[in-house]
Amino acid sequence: MKTVIMPLNANIPGEWVAGWTDKSFTIAVPSWSKKGETYDVEMMLEDRSLRCDCLGFKFRGDCHHVRGLIWFCCRPEGRRGVRTTSRMAFEEIKPELMERQGAVYAWLKDAGPRSDRAISDGMGIPINCVTPRRGELVEMGMVEFHGYGTDPNTNKKVMIWKAVC
Repeated sequence: MKTVIMPLNANIPGEWVAGWTDKSFTIAVPSWSKKGETYDVEMMLEDRSLRCDCLGFKFRGDCHHVRGLIWFCCRPEGRRGVRTTSRMAFEEIKPELMERQGAVYAWLKDAGPRSDRAISDGMGIPINCVTPRRGELVEMGMVEFHGYGTDPNTNKKVMIWKAVC
């Protein structure tokens, strides 16, 4: 059996093992009631028929193991999380800056690389108003870490930030 390498955001639990052969796709699903036991749920690639080793499937023709395989193979987009189209639309939107964010960005762009304290002193606003706005700008990719410097007032090492043009 070939092994399927699951991506980090795979839609099946990490303890499920998936694989395939030339004729079938199989998921080894751990038993919920019997520790250490697994059930092989198999889908034949030719006719997409399903098979499971558990008694629930044999008597009812349905079990949560088979439902897991169906969900993994046939889940509609967006069942977990944001739809792909929504992500694409969000990425196309340029972030609009709020008033204070815009002021911090404009000042930093004009003044050049500075620390949070230097931005605060230069703009004449409290540092607790600068730091969150600068952090938001970093998350937006509009400001980036430039290096370390020394604060002239405290003689301590500080982070220097610069506006990305």
